[in-house]
Amino acid sequence: MEGILHRHPLRLENPLWDYACARYANPELRDLCLHLQETRGADVNLVLAAGWAAQKGHCMETARLHSQVADWRHHIILPIRQCRQSLNKQHCQERRLRNLALKLEIRAEQVELALIFFLLDQEINAAQKAPQGIPEKSQDIITICNQNLLDTLTCEGHAHPVVDGEIERLSFLLITGKLSS
Repeated sequence: MEGILHRHPLRLENPLWDYACARYANPELRDLCLHLQETRGADVNLVLAAGWAAQKGHCMETARLHSQVADWRHHIILPIRQCRQSLNKQHCQERRLRNLALKLEIRAEQVELALIFFLLDQEINAAQKAPQGIPEKSQDIITICNQNLLDTLTCEGHAHPVVDGEIERLSFLLITGKLSS
């Protein structure tokens, strides 16, 4: 797993991590993210990053982000998750081990979010320096979020089509942080 992880120090505590923790605390958003993860293999960190980037008025370079985090996700996060999920919640010793695996999984996801933050920060800085600059704030953040999410879910090669209502609900939760009614 050569690459950015070995060439650049990553900030584990960063604005994307703070945003992800705050949004993921919303049970409706958490349930929707976990549903997408379980049924479509979605990378929840990239889903959360889609909302954060949209709030910055930024359309993500999703294919690049996905390719940069894929090794970490497939070789570190997913095996830890599989190990955790295979442990019995009911058996006392396995429950303790399962809790340790969960902590390790969250830490691995924090590293992935730090990598995503590093890459998005580069993208946003490059967009600011480009002749066209950053899109104006008047540009619809929900539209940007919808596009970021659609690109993220499509890039991950989901067999099932993404439902527009699902994307819109996810965008609402990511942008507002509120429960939908």
